[in-house]
Amino acid sequence: MDPKIVIGLSFLENLKELKRMRESLPKDIPIIAINGAYDDFQTYHRYSLDGSKEYLLSFPNTEVIDYAALQPAKRQKYLDRAGELGYDYLIIMDSDEFVHPEYNDWNLFKENLVRMAEENPRDQLFFMEMWMPKDWDRAHNNIELDRFQKWGRVIKNPGSVKYAFWCHYRLLRKEFTEQDVITRKTDVLKAHHIIEGVRFATDSRLRTPDFLKRREKWAFNQMHAEWKKINDFFLAPENVEKVKEYVATTTTTG
Repeated sequence: MDPKIVIGLSFLENLKELKRMRESLPKDIPIIAINGAYDDFQTYHRYSLDGSKEYLLSFPNTEVIDYAALQPAKRQKYLDRAGELGYDYLIIMDSDEFVHPEYNDWNLFKENLVRMAEENPRDQLFFMEMWMPKDWDRAHNNIELDRFQKWGRVIKNPGSVKYAFWCHYRLLRKEFTEQDVITRKTDVLKAHHIIEGVRFATDSRLRTPDFLKRREKWAFNQMHAEWKKINDFFLAPENVEKVKEYVATTTTTG
């Protein structure tokens, strides 16, 4: 049976990128797009005013949800909505990404996905390959066609997982918390297998230098906030026993 696949997209005020991204996809592929600012990212508009929402809605099978929030909460919207609509898989895609024209075989992708999921029934996260710009400099360098990374972007049963911490590819099953990860009661979902057939490319040369500068500052602040969250957890008096338990299970003696 053909798997039900949907694209999960978060966007704000980036029409040029969205056009490049959308035109690289099959016209009828479903998309759940969350329109809105990240609340901890300096923006000039809370929601898009550049026609990007209207552009996306001009395609079939597209739903746009206006929702501005912190990054994990904003992205959680497309996971939950995909679960409500009964999709089997959600593919995370950002607006500065697009499908590479030489790796754009969705039938092969679906065949490989079904086979890999059947062979690994416990896996909920799968890799996709991504062409990456030189030295990760998305704004100024051409994409190197011999260089790619693996990203966990294909989520099985998306309604059963949630975002944790700040980074958009860190996912947990809904029954666990961030504290469970910190104390090693569970791990973030891990991908082990690449789904061949479709490969993304990413570069941000369509974004303004002002946006890129603000993004770099925001990413630094996000990482700092995550480490502070972990540090505060271990220093909190009510977690003394949990810390002792954590140390006892992670410390080895000669």
